[in-house]
Amino acid sequence: MRSLKIKDCLPLVNGLWTKINYDFPEEFDVDSSQLDIMFLSNWGLRTPAPILHVIHDEDEQMPLSEQELETLAGIINGMYKHKWDKLMNVAMMEYDPIHNYNDHLVENIEYGEEVDRTKNGSNSNSNTRTDNLSESVTDGRQIQESRNLSNTGSDANEHNVYAFNSTNAVGESNNSGTNSNLESGTVTTTHSGNMTTTNSGTQANSGSNTYSETGGDDTSGTRSREYTKTGNIGNISTQKLLNEEIDLWKYNFLYEIMRDAANFVSLPIYEQ
Repeated sequence: MRSLKIKDCLPLVNGLWTKINYDFPEEFDVDSSQLDIMFLSNWGLRTPAPILHVIHDEDEQMPLSEQELETLAGIINGMYKHKWDKLMNVAMMEYDPIHNYNDHLVENIEYGEEVDRTKNGSNSNSNTRTDNLSESVTDGRQIQESRNLSNTGSDANEHNVYAFNSTNAVGESNNSGTNSNLESGTVTTTHSGNMTTTNSGTQANSGSNTYSETGGDDTSGTRSREYTKTGNIGNISTQKLLNEEIDLWKYNFLYEIMRDAANFVSLPIYEQ
């Protein structure tokens, strides 16, 4: 009878790595279904470790049920996730392989000054104006009027008398003459006198203002300073640094984390 293998315990679809569901960066371009295939391809013929028999119901046939797979994935995450995260940070680190000296300093300086100020003051004003105006007008006018009037006239009066039952008149009296009236001279009218108008008085204005001002100035902030110093301190040659870089990239992060899981769920025994 053939002995039980890892590939008999773990399904190929929706397998162990689908349940572990580790969050890989986009740079790795790999998904959980691919990891399931790679895992069984490398370690599928190994003998199951005792942990699989512990979590599996012996009355049931292999492979593990979905609930058992989730239990196993939770245990593996608890044991290795912190280690894998650290290895991930190293794998994603950016650096210059020929520089073995890298000094990076970031300095944040906080500064601040807060000043409170209070300003009080008052002012007053008063002014007085006195008016004393006087106006005097003298009227001394003379008006002359000359008159030269002449009036000439003539008078003629005739009185007739008639006898009883007579149509012939007998003159009684006859008066005639000339009248002449002449008026001449100069009339002078004189106006004189003084008219005085006086205005006087006092006008006063006064008042006061009081003010108060309270405030403050706050000048605070953060000033940052950053510099980086890199290079080769000279104790290791550039060729040696490049060779170490090549050896480093022979390290396969995906293979390492799958090997951790394989060592947990299987024994390094390959039985026929």
